[in-house]
Amino acid sequence: MRQRLTAEALARAHAHLTEAAPTAPITIIGDPEIPQGIVGLVAGRLADEYYRPAVVYEEKPDECRGSCRSIPEFNITEALQSCGELFERYGGHRADFAHSRPPPRNIRGSTAGGLGSWTFHRLRSLHNG
Repeated sequence: MRQRLTAEALARAHAHLTEAAPTAPITIIGDPEIPQGIVGLVAGRLADEYYRPAVVYEEKPDECRGSCRSIPEFNITEALQSCGELFERYGGHRADFAHSRPPPRNIRGSTAGGLGSWTFHRLRSLHNG
């Protein structure tokens, strides 16, 4: 059952990626059909597949809960703490971050540009020495 749910959620995530910028420095996907219990699995698979940080969250009317996975060169917790005002609760470590937030704040709309830019510049500085 969990494998089927993960495969379905990953398919939904890939559909979102075709709608969004597939070359963005960070993947941010929110979907009401991706259950909170597997958002970390989906984020991990996306981070591995595209070799970039991934944020995946379940969108619900009263709260959104998500998880993030990163690549070794990038501290996802530091990145998301830079926009911590969007979250009610969050925590994690260098490669893993979990969060919850109220639904009216759109992490994709209000943060994707800023977080994407922050991520791009941070990853570029790591690769350029």
